[in-house]
This record gives sequence, C-alpha cells and structure tokens, in this order.
Amino acid sequence: MDYTLLINLISVIFGGTGIVSYFGARRERIASAKKVESEVFAGWADIYDKMAQATEKKIADLVKEIEELKKELNDYKSRCKLCEKK
Repeated sequence: MDYTLLINLISVIFGGTGIVSYFGARRERIASAKKVESEVFAGWADIYDKMAQATEKKIADLVKEIEELKKELNDYKSRCKLCEKK
C-alpha cells in the first residue's frame, strides 16, 4: 500500500498542520485544566487551614471552660461537706 497517498489524504482533510495544531491545543487544554485544579486545591487547603485554626481555638476555649466548671463544682462539693447532713 502506498502510504504517501494516505498521508496526502489526511493532510488534505485536516490541513497541513491540522494534526500538529490539534495536539498542541489539546496539550494546552490539559495544562489549563491542571492549573485550574491546582488553584482549586490551594483554595481548599486555605479554607481547611482556617477551619482547623478556628476549631483548635474553640476546643481550647471549651477545655478552659470545662476546667473552670470543674473547679467551681469542687468548690460547691467542699462547701456541702461542711453543711449538716439532713
């Protein structure tokens, strides 16, 4: 089989540089998609970091509040020990 005819036919159908431009554009689309994905992941990471910091602060506040409540409870318990039992 004569491949020259096939190459000429493909060249006529797609244009002389059609195949090259197709793969070039495809490569560009893939690179653009990867860039968008990386920007999205960076945004998610930033949101996650902010959420983690807020959660850590809230947990620390709750631990502090629990310790204060435990101390207050122990104070009430010590007062009740001094009370007369009825």
